[in-house]
Amino acid sequence: MCRRPIYFKGFHKVEDQWKMDAWETRCSEVYDNLVEDAMQDLQFMLTIWPKDYHAFFLRKTMREFRKTERMFSALKENCYESDEIDYLLNETDFYFTKMMGSYMPVLPRREKVAYKPVVHKAMRFKKNNVR
Repeated sequence: MCRRPIYFKGFHKVEDQWKMDAWETRCSEVYDNLVEDAMQDLQFMLTIWPKDYHAFFLRKTMREFRKTERMFSALKENCYESDEIDYLLNETDFYFTKMMGSYMPVLPRREKVAYKPVVHKAMRFKKNNVR
């Protein structure tokens, strides 16, 4: 039986695709674990606190989901490794997004200044300069 390495034309392209698929799978697992942990925390909070506070915890959790999803997509677009994404989302208070779409801040326009033509020094004294 032959134990030679598998190689065929276009193997590097297929190997890169396999690596990309594995990275996508690991990233989705990280995000799934994050969502599961958040849901468990929410269920725990809802069992402890009275019903008057349930709406507050639901709003807070949804706000955190949106923030985390934006950060996750920005980190994924910048090709961070799944371990780095997991560390940044779970272990730190780091928050990172790439401004895009409706999240772009509206910047104020600069004030318009009245146009004043610049006069060269020699032109200023032309009237008085008699030759």
